[in-house]
Amino acid sequence: MSGWYSMLTEVLACNACRKAAKESEEHSIGRFLSWDACILNQLSPAHRAVFPAVLTLRRGMDKQVIRLMRDRTEGNTMAKVWRQVLESHCEEYLQRKDLYTTLLSQYKKPGKITRNICQQFQLPPARRELPCPKLLRKAFLIAEAENIEDYRTQIMSSFGKVLKYDSTKKICKKLSGDGKGTAEWCTNVANELGQILTSVLTCEESLDKMRPMAEGLMERYRRADEAPPELMYVDRGCCRIHGVSSVEQLFSEWTDRGMLVRLDLSLDPSI
Repeated sequence: MSGWYSMLTEVLACNACRKAAKESEEHSIGRFLSWDACILNQLSPAHRAVFPAVLTLRRGMDKQVIRLMRDRTEGNTMAKVWRQVLESHCEEYLQRKDLYTTLLSQYKKPGKITRNICQQFQLPPARRELPCPKLLRKAFLIAEAENIEDYRTQIMSSFGKVLKYDSTKKICKKLSGDGKGTAEWCTNVANELGQILTSVLTCEESLDKMRPMAEGLMERYRRADEAPPELMYVDRGCCRIHGVSSVEQLFSEWTDRGMLVRLDLSLDPSI
């Protein structure tokens, strides 16, 4: 959070590979760093948690900094976290610099034996510059990739009797980088507790694009032996004047078993 530290590791090699390399020049010794992913993944989650940093290609990021990025509230951007870390580093550097100059000033006090000794003191080292915020984002994504299975388990174990089907373009407009412009609609299905059961990004809001999402959600209910939802709220397209609605066609298995599709009045601007 406020300083730098160096990490050392040992190089691991198989004894059988070493023996084969000594006997024949055709064989090479396979060497692995002890913090390599293939080594760490063999440990239990409790032992992996002891490792203090998230490693990128050339640098490492302490896990305390990674924890600052998990709160994805409004305004908590990578640049803001970077500024917080920079402030902590600057304060720590100034405190160490002040201590260094204070200790050296004691040698020059009147009456000190060391005052008459001609000694040249080195200037305090310059403060090391922090890497750019992009490194923080990369380290954060690497750390979150290890939690994908946990997130997937939490999502897949969520169900509900009252669901809400909602589509929006606002989230897709915030996409940046390589993903910018690749999707137009973000469709979510949530339960009565506000938990997201499934979410999908599509280029268009058609039955063909949305059917895999609907079939996957209904299949999840079947595998868990859960009863179909009783009610599903939608933001539009629930009127039967022009025939069966698109949502009823997507979730026909549930509607045939009694699920009702109703308009969510909280999203109606006329009310």
